[in-house]
Amino acid sequence: MLIDLSQAEAVFSSLAPESTAPTLSPSYVLADAARSADLIPTFWLFERGGSRLLQAFHLGAIPGTDYYDVQSPYGYGGPLTNDHSAGFLEAAWASWCRYCAEARVVCEFIRFHPMLENWRDYGGTTEFDRDTVYIDLRQPDLLASYTRGARARARKAERNVYSVTWLDADEALRVFPVVYHAAMEEIGADESYFFPQKYFEQLLAMAQMKCAVCRDPNGQIVASSLFLVGPKLMEYHLAGATPQGRTQGAPTAILHTAATFGQAAGCSSLYLGGGTSRDPDDKLLLFKASFSAQRRAYHIGRHIHLAAAYDDLKSAFRDQYDRFPQRVLFYRC
Repeated sequence: MLIDLSQAEAVFSSLAPESTAPTLSPSYVLADAARSADLIPTFWLFERGGSRLLQAFHLGAIPGTDYYDVQSPYGYGGPLTNDHSAGFLEAAWASWCRYCAEARVVCEFIRFHPMLENWRDYGGTTEFDRDTVYIDLRQPDLLASYTRGARARARKAERNVYSVTWLDADEALRVFPVVYHAAMEEIGADESYFFPQKYFEQLLAMAQMKCAVCRDPNGQIVASSLFLVGPKLMEYHLAGATPQGRTQGAPTAILHTAATFGQAAGCSSLYLGGGTSRDPDDKLLLFKASFSAQRRAYHIGRHIHLAAAYDDLKSAFRDQYDRFPQRVLFYRC
């Protein structure tokens, strides 16, 4: 059944902390919807006895039709549950499919959270996509656990008096979007990585969101990053740096400061994510891997709920389907 935000938050809070992640929280899903007016944050619950399965997702209107699709928020999605038994999961999946058919949901595409491995609780088709990286915050000496290159970058930033501080929400809203968008322009990022100001307003209004900046000796900001902090899991969300900042190790200084912060807050892991591609030599992946040898597998999932309507989409969006037949949401490519 569909539930409202307050009900979804109550269910989310009732789950064991180690079974949740900040980016799967209903409040994050609501904030993430500010990326586009086409996204409808939606919360669905299946209950049987004391067992619960929560889905927090975006409904997206399919252009030119009266149909919808289901999409994960930016980052990850998928089911959260306190009961992983086969019987309960089968009943939940059957109920979910009935809801989707009634709501005219043609298909869904889900990115599962590697730290939760919640692809195991999904009834549709899943596949491994790539490896991701996390830092185990339970080790006493974080700096010593990094690779030699990461330690060298951290020490270079410290030696050259590059300092890291945390901003309050108002200051972060003034600073972070500017730093982030400038960095995306500098590296020629795809337009999907450019977000409207309203998106940052919603994100930075969240209590779990923290913004760190790194300044050079003259006080100029050369890097900034956003992190989400949960009871057990801290997540690296968005980041940007100037060429000077990257050269001087500013992103490394921020990540080390964040790991220390998360450790002090009682988090057991700092999730860094993966690269921008499946290439094992992806530059972003190698940067993250310099902080930890710990890996978690990232899986994606898909399911077609209304086969006839999906075939109609293939005809209506023939060019997109011919170019991207492997993507379930090909008509959005």
